[in-house]
Amino acid sequence: MVAELREKGNECVRAGNHAEAVLHYSHAIKQDSSSPQLYSNRSLAFLKLQQYFHALEDANEAIRLNPTWAKVDQQTPWVGAGIGLILGVLVVVGDAAVAKESILTHPVLQSLVTIVFSLMGLGLGYCYRAYIQNNRKALLERPLDFLDMDGDNPSNGVGTTKDKESGKAGQEGEERRHHPRYTKARARQRYKKGKS
Repeated sequence: MVAELREKGNECVRAGNHAEAVLHYSHAIKQDSSSPQLYSNRSLAFLKLQQYFHALEDANEAIRLNPTWAKVDQQTPWVGAGIGLILGVLVVVGDAAVAKESILTHPVLQSLVTIVFSLMGLGLGYCYRAYIQNNRKALLERPLDFLDMDGDNPSNGVGTTKDKESGKAGQEGEERRHHPRYTKARARQRYKKGKS
């Protein structure tokens, strides 16, 4: 049953029907919540729907279930080091081929230039990885949960009456702003008053 649901989800992804694929993968996850493949597939479907927060949650769950799942972030600095090594070799070869008098005549100096470029590439790779990870954290905020009828989720905006009664309107000591609700007529009147 789980394999059938995964295949249906895969077919929906191939057809471009990502919302239906999320439903199939979710149903399969309810039956087998220990499969990193299902979480990874649903993460891709969420990504195609531009639901980045949920895509990241599923990707993290897939990695938690199978820690060897993602290696892209770990490889980025070493790719930078490889590019730096290639650039260092190109500088040494370019110095020998283009310049009338080569500055890098000693083999140790040529090796040092190549190593310096490789280390610069490694450092840039680490910086790029940190930059990407910080961007992901900044872009991925928990979306509003409009279906939370009980008011259990404090990140949805203003505090509910249940929060006010129990004194939980603020989150970790922070005061929460409460925006008054207006009727349509009152909102229209306030809008007109502000325009004139």
